[in-house]
Amino acid sequence: MVFVFNPFTGTLDNIIKDHGELDGLTDNDHIQYVNAVASAPLTLSSQSITFNYDTDYFQLSGNNLQIKDIYVRNTGDQINGTLTIDETNTSAFIVRRDSEGTIIFTVDTANQTVNIFGEQHVYNHIYAEDDPMYLYDTSDNELLAFDTVASAINYLSFANGSLGNGPEINALGDDTNIDIELIPKGTGGIVCGGSGVSIFQEAIVINEGGNDQDTRIEGDTDANLFYIDAGNNRVGIGMSNPAQKFDVTGNINLSGELMGCRCLLPFNRTSITADAYLGAAAMAFTSTTGYLMHRAGSIVGISIVTTTTDTSSGTIICHAYKNGASVYSVTITTTGSGTYEASGTQARGTDTFVAGDTIVAYVDFGTFTGTAAPVGAIIEVVFDT
Repeated sequence: MVFVFNPFTGTLDNIIKDHGELDGLTDNDHIQYVNAVASAPLTLSSQSITFNYDTDYFQLSGNNLQIKDIYVRNTGDQINGTLTIDETNTSAFIVRRDSEGTIIFTVDTANQTVNIFGEQHVYNHIYAEDDPMYLYDTSDNELLAFDTVASAINYLSFANGSLGNGPEINALGDDTNIDIELIPKGTGGIVCGGSGVSIFQEAIVINEGGNDQDTRIEGDTDANLFYIDAGNNRVGIGMSNPAQKFDVTGNINLSGELMGCRCLLPFNRTSITADAYLGAAAMAFTSTTGYLMHRAGSIVGISIVTTTTDTSSGTIICHAYKNGASVYSVTITTTGSGTYEASGTQARGTDTFVAGDTIVAYVDFGTFTGTAAPVGAIIEVVFDT
């Protein structure tokens, strides 16, 4: 074991070795102490060096003794007990592969850091004295923080994966059922796969980026138990190609009402030769006698069909009347005898009604003169609830 030190009173580096000379050095460059006796001191100014072969120690003592380097080179060389190093402006302790080789480990007392330049193998626990404990990147920015909870019994386990298997994040601990909690800050969220999936604190948003990527949930025996066709904006139950906004293969069981249902109100007359209200079956309707609405909704469609035997041409207008006033209509243009029909639709909420309103179909002959026989009409309504 070689100690290289600089006494403040000396002018040369003095190297002490327990036996033999150092290669390349002369007697003027080092102090050689051979065949030492027990506790025999060698004094350099205010410093003393003691070799004690009986108790197997090598001691440097004195005031302002500055050790420059310590080399542990030879087989059997070792430092037993406590090595206390105190320095204020440089690295106080360095471990190299050899005296001239790559630095593996340093203690920088000036910056209060320990630097490890090789692989690190941990065979026991790592304890965090500060809470939280941070891992930093090369720019000294926080990369990962570890928080502790008093009396914690549950924790996360990270496992890599073999060929064909992905890595895992597992919840472990003393509890039987353990959630994995991901808690964003403020109104932020957790984004998986870029903008494809965002999971927020109180709601789940799938396909936030609006990509044409379908979502499918499998059942035990149904591969398309729930299918979202993103490209066509449709939802299928039991199918992968829904044809409507909501398409179901299989039976539907409802314990309550199917809200917002559409209803067709039929009207007819056997024959008319002038303006008239159409009735239902054998009952004639009037401006105040018709279908009484039992809940609020909208008129969304109307259609009429009739046959004429007259050769004259003209227009026949079919109105949807609410409480005796026209709110929506379609027109037939006749060009002689024959069967004519017309229909129209409009958006929900355009012409609305409330509970207690009366809806009836009214035929206005317009420019038509003759007989329409028979005449049938339908008014389509959709209820709000």
